[in-house]
Amino acid sequence: MFWNGSTAIEGLSGNARGGAADTGIPVDTLTQLEAALKAAGNTRSEFVVYPDTPHAFYADYRPSYRKAAADDAWGRALAWFKRHGVA
Repeated sequence: MFWNGSTAIEGLSGNARGGAADTGIPVDTLTQLEAALKAAGNTRSEFVVYPDTPHAFYADYRPSYRKAAADDAWGRALAWFKRHGVA
């Protein structure tokens, strides 16, 4: 998900998983997006930031892979899809 702070967010829903050590997507950006979604009345979106976790933590073929965070993120994503009738 990409958000530049100025794009309309009405109707947007989803879940975001991020790493606190991701230099490409700062935690402040996720925090601002989460706040903007909540202010717009969005109750479906879910944000989780994993401490000491870099970008691409789910890519098991990269040095950035973090198994515990990846497993948790996958379980949360599947649960989110199920709750919202996608899976």
